[in-house]
Order: sequence, then C-alpha cells, then structure tokens
Amino acid sequence: MRKLGLGLVLALAGCAGCTNAIYVAPIIPRPLPGTELAMTVCSWNNLPVIFGDTAIMGTADEEIVMEHERVHARRMKAYRGGCWPYLYRYNKDRQFKIREEMAAYCAEGRFAMARNRNPEALWQRIQGIMAQRYDTVLTSRHNCLYEE
Repeated sequence: MRKLGLGLVLALAGCAGCTNAIYVAPIIPRPLPGTELAMTVCSWNNLPVIFGDTAIMGTADEEIVMEHERVHARRMKAYRGGCWPYLYRYNKDRQFKIREEMAAYCAEGRFAMARNRNPEALWQRIQGIMAQRYDTVLTSRHNCLYEE
C-alpha cells in the first residue's frame, strides 16, 4: 500500500513546481476484463496510471508484469505532450505500438531473467505474444533480452 500511496500523491499533485522529480505511476488493483493482467491508462491529469488485475497481485509474476507496465508509464510521461498524445498515437500508429510493446516486453524479459527465469522460454513467450497480438514475426536477430 505504501508504493500506491506515494505514486498516488505524485499523480494527484502533478508535482507542481518539481521539474526534476521522478514520476512513479500509481498501481491500482482491480479486476480486469479478458486476459489482461495489467494495463496503463491516462488519468484525468494527463499522467499514466497502472491497473493491475487482482488475480496477479501478491503472486511471483506481479513484479514482472508491473515492470512491463512501468516501461509504458515512463514512456507515456516522457512523450511530448504527455500521456494522452502518447495513447492517441499508440492506438493509431501500428508501427509505434509494436515498438512500444517490444520495449516493454524486452524490459520485462530482462527483469525476469534477473530473477532466474529461463531466457529461452522468455524469448519464446515474447515471440508468441508479438505474433499473436501484433501480427509481428520476430527472429533471433530481434532478441533483445541481452541488450542494455
């Protein structure tokens, strides 16, 4: 609950006058539709907020899934114009969406590897997700798990 509190305070305050402050997107537990484990959306104040499915909260996979969403949140916050322009482009520009998902899945995979997950299984998972959800075929030259 502490990390939710700090993120919520920063999100609501908008860190007025804080130019060098680091934004931490709040994580709000709630049931999500379909197979979504988490999602990052824009709040009314143009800052990203993460919804985490209550089914994964407290599990070993929670921190791995949240790493993926934190990448989206950081990129949304840093995008010119903020969260809403980012989300508009994400929903309209297929190539942008693919690049953003690859960035998030690669960071998630590297995070999982640091927690002793099998790199080959992680790469196969990323390949499967990108093929199924984004109609994108990845080969070994796209493998980003060992990049910085």
